[in-house]
Amino acid sequence: MSPLTDRDEGRHEKTRDRYWRESYYFNFVDDRAGIYGFTTIGWRVNESEVDGLLMVIRGRSLWFAYPAVNLKFKEPWESFELPERARVRRLRYEMIEPFRRWRLCLEGRRNSMDLNFLCFTPAYDYNTETHSLPKKVAQEHYEQSGRVQGVLRMRGKEITIDGTGQRDHSWGIRDWGGVEQWRWITAQFGEHFSFNVFSVHDQGKEHIGGFVFDGKDNARIVESTIHLEMMADGQSPKSAELELVDERGRRHHISARVFHVIPLRRHQAFIKECFARFYYKDLEGCGVVERLHRIQSGVEKLRYIGTAASYGLRNLLG
Repeated sequence: MSPLTDRDEGRHEKTRDRYWRESYYFNFVDDRAGIYGFTTIGWRVNESEVDGLLMVIRGRSLWFAYPAVNLKFKEPWESFELPERARVRRLRYEMIEPFRRWRLCLEGRRNSMDLNFLCFTPAYDYNTETHSLPKKVAQEHYEQSGRVQGVLRMRGKEITIDGTGQRDHSWGIRDWGGVEQWRWITAQFGEHFSFNVFSVHDQGKEHIGGFVFDGKDNARIVESTIHLEMMADGQSPKSAELELVDERGRRHHISARVFHVIPLRRHQAFIKECFARFYYKDLEGCGVVERLHRIQSGVEKLRYIGTAASYGLRNLLG
């Protein structure tokens, strides 16, 4: 594979596959302020739709949500300029410097966001060494950890953010319901240690990718054991135990305790975006445990719909 260049921060050529998609994703955590969130913009160009989403947790409850999803997108992809036009209605991303700095904005008088994402790790390209991900999960994919700073003005309050986060940029076939399950787990322990691991189960085979950052550079993960303890619903992670081995032979035992679960759905798959506290040696960090699994039955579908409805009522109306 060719190494990443600044052009990779922009648009890529699509295929004709129905589920071809290009997307940007950023999350952010600030334990001091008690703020945790994520935002994403993704173009499903062959389905003629674009999605933009921002979710912000304050403490242990959903504080703010901006869903601009399933919107019509009819522009010719071949002439669509990215990242210059990374925008869905009021949500927009601005690249200040490739692989270095991005600005994340939600425009509005009452509710707004203005965050700077400052990358402190090199970009980890999942395809540098080998195709570690199956084609169904947007195989072309890179990630970075960073510092997140800025201001949120929401629900009549202004909160200054000074925390960390993770970003990714992916393109290719994103068939959420086409794989059995995945676990995507990432956390930062300040600017001197962070990690990202992606485990995908497809056709009875596990695909593993990711990196460990030691304050100097990235080391590829070559082995991983991930154990999730589930909540009473059998779907939502409660805790995680990870054993990671990097390409330099170093072993890393990391544990996590989930404190907030956001239920999402796409195609025939359930996604649980879980914010968690992480523990590594004498360090404590924060990040995300994401679990996707395929819908197996009508009963399971109804149970998940009930969980999502309960989450909405509890957080948005409560």
